[in-house]
Amino acid sequence: MFHRLGRNSALLGFVLAGGLVACATADEDLGIPDAFPTRTDGNAGVFDAGPRPDANISGACDQALANLRFDFESGAQGFVHGPMPVAVNSGANWTFDHWEQGAVTAGRTCISGQECFGTNLDGNYIQCQRAYLVSPTIDLSDCAAASRDVSFHFQHNYNFWTGNQGGQKFDGGLIEISADGTNWQSATLLYPGTIAVNPNIGSFECVEKDNFYVHGKDGYVGTSNGWLSESFIIPQELASVTFQVRFVYASGVSSETSDQNESMAGTKPGWFIDNLRFQ
Repeated sequence: MFHRLGRNSALLGFVLAGGLVACATADEDLGIPDAFPTRTDGNAGVFDAGPRPDANISGACDQALANLRFDFESGAQGFVHGPMPVAVNSGANWTFDHWEQGAVTAGRTCISGQECFGTNLDGNYIQCQRAYLVSPTIDLSDCAAASRDVSFHFQHNYNFWTGNQGGQKFDGGLIEISADGTNWQSATLLYPGTIAVNPNIGSFECVEKDNFYVHGKDGYVGTSNGWLSESFIIPQELASVTFQVRFVYASGVSSETSDQNESMAGTKPGWFIDNLRFQ
């Protein structure tokens, strides 16, 4: 490769077999394009033609993030859901988990495409629920190695029951993240309020009424009034080979019934999740 020399440049070099082999200039920029490899030592005429190590690592991070997109049009994409353990162990004949993946009905839609996740795709959620929706393990180690911040982006739509039952009560949900799938912490988000699940109305009460998991924690309460786009930064110490994110919600007693299907008449549409990505 040859570069244009300035009119006042002093050309220093030697010729071998009729060709210019090496040269350097004084008092003039060679006009090297930005993409040209950077110098790796003090020799003014030697360049490292290989990629820089830090560029390799950063590129691996970019590639990993580009592949991490979840729109749920082709299915659950490795996401799984279930009731929180305390509900599972109660022995009650009740649906504690109503997360579903698919097309939404009952006059509602996903934000894009035809399918997403929701707490009930064709109606309101059931009372006294406690459930999670968790991602597959996600390898963010390349980004941690590059000391790169990673942000998690998602779109959601929520409408949770709110009522005054001996004080203001709020069904609701929150988002947690983990490096190992065992130890969870709440994601750093500007939640609209604090979840305060109502455990009973008169003689009607939830099983394990003192164990709603999200009760007393900051979370999504009330209604979003439509779809919202949100994001948060993942702490670098959690950007592991086995990173996971999960959505957890709970509902309390909002009407006097012991029939779970009838109980949906006293709740709200719930929580819908779509278009998850990392950046």
